[in-house]
Amino acid sequence: MSRKVAPVRRTPAALRVLRSPPRVLWIGARDPLPLPIDDGPVAAIDLVAWVCGDVLLDMTVAPAKGGPDALIESLGRALASKRAAAPTAVRVASADMVPALQRALGRSVVIEVAPTPEVGPVVAAFVAADDERGGADDPFELLALDETHRSEIARFCTAAAAVYRLAPWETLATDDDVMMFDAPALGLNRACITVTGQLRETFGVLWIASAQDYRRYRAGLAQRDVGEGEGMPPVALGLVTFEPLDDAPPALRKEILRRKWSLAGPAALPYPVRLDTEGQHVPFRIEDVRLATVIFEALAGFLAQHGEGVRSMLPASGWYPVASARGEVAIVVAYPHPDQTGPDDDDIDDDPDDDDPTCRMFAVAWRSEFTLRQPKELAAARKAVAFAFLGRPAKATELDVVAPLQGSMVPVWASLWRPMRDGRAGLELAAENPDFAMGPLASGRDRCAQARFLFGEAVRLDLARGTVTIRDLHDGVCYEILGPPPEQLRIYTRGMRFFGVIIPIGDRRWTFPSVLMGSSEFARIDLATLVSRTREALAGLRLPVDAIDPLAPGPGLLRYAGIAYAVLLRIAEEGRPAPLPPR
Repeated sequence: MSRKVAPVRRTPAALRVLRSPPRVLWIGARDPLPLPIDDGPVAAIDLVAWVCGDVLLDMTVAPAKGGPDALIESLGRALASKRAAAPTAVRVASADMVPALQRALGRSVVIEVAPTPEVGPVVAAFVAADDERGGADDPFELLALDETHRSEIARFCTAAAAVYRLAPWETLATDDDVMMFDAPALGLNRACITVTGQLRETFGVLWIASAQDYRRYRAGLAQRDVGEGEGMPPVALGLVTFEPLDDAPPALRKEILRRKWSLAGPAALPYPVRLDTEGQHVPFRIEDVRLATVIFEALAGFLAQHGEGVRSMLPASGWYPVASARGEVAIVVAYPHPDQTGPDDDDIDDDPDDDDPTCRMFAVAWRSEFTLRQPKELAAARKAVAFAFLGRPAKATELDVVAPLQGSMVPVWASLWRPMRDGRAGLELAAENPDFAMGPLASGRDRCAQARFLFGEAVRLDLARGTVTIRDLHDGVCYEILGPPPEQLRIYTRGMRFFGVIIPIGDRRWTFPSVLMGSSEFARIDLATLVSRTREALAGLRLPVDAIDPLAPGPGLLRYAGIAYAVLLRIAEEGRPAPLPPR
């Protein structure tokens, strides 16, 4: 039997040579820095720098009599910045540097000893450009990174442009409205993301690794504002601001335009910044560009889907796939951040201007006590709320990011009014606890026992008094409610519908221990629909449907306020149009 033999295709001998990797030469120099001479003594210092071609990789100063450490440390920063491909060869002027360079780079990198005249002109060009722009920063790092990572810089600019067009500073009321981004595979572990530009000053997006670091950052800014500190807080962060292209010097502007990056407009040049744990500027590396890119891509998807709801301060969450070196990864985005990002509760309770500190003091203190003593009840409440929102049992990975579980509404409801397995509510447990039997805590407990469920529409807004008057859609009773922050009052309108649990504070005024939520998205939701859908959710949870009487729904909706809250958000989300892809 004959057998067919496939012909062997041989590469021509001229092509069967091992191609050497391209030569990448870095040049390091340490030269005396000319200083102006005055009458006093002047310490001699050297300028230390590394360049690759016409790219300045790192520059610093060091005492003139120092050893090789300054040039080696500068080399380490240059390698970490990844502004150029890793060197295959380096050149320095002094043979004394060779042993230290061999230890730092290994034997695979060729070390040459020869004059380094190329360094001076590169440094001079950088200094001249800095003088031309008056010392202001420029996107130098993006230009340098673009030389070796062109497609990734282009993707970053495209993602940044998509976010700029969606104008998140018009969606989030303040720069202290924090979103959570979670994707451990990408290095995002419940990271805090916020935006700047609400005052029409500097538009930007900022990210910090954790809620704890974010609180430290805000505390540091507060201390600086009252003169107790200076500089940036010692917290590592990333930031991209959007700057006018016309502010760049002509040569730099020409170089940016030559690259044809995707920009949202002439005022939307993305400028990246990275601070270390000491609050000091450090190079924005290609790894930081990659992280910023996926943050922007997920943020654009989140804003396109939930922007209208977030503008009304409704909680929202979603999963947004992004491409990465690990393949497609989903980033979880949740608003507001489920961890505490504001001041400690004790700081809030001591506020002398609080509308009724006893209510909030009790609600916060009892919520903490209830969480410690009744963790299973709190877990059951969270699962029930997630079910009411999703229409099915939640997966373990969803419980932290389901929209109605963001914020304080569910834990406050679970600890005060929700029926537990034995039929009692948390308020009854508080009444039996001697620690809550006297003083302001007892007064706050008694007021929380007079709470009412409210679903109504605004009939009067009073910015001077800081109140909104809401007419209950069931019985027509009007409630003047004190406590919404100014940024919320400014987005409220007459006729807007509201959801909340309210508590009397005297003088015919009321407040709320958790959230008072108003949104234009509630306009098409009537009370009968909310009652009917909440009863359906109770049936799905095998809870007593008759607990909510359609003819007198208030008491039952109070007992199951967390379920009603989830149902309301679900109805609002069902009515949103499918999001358009970001431009």
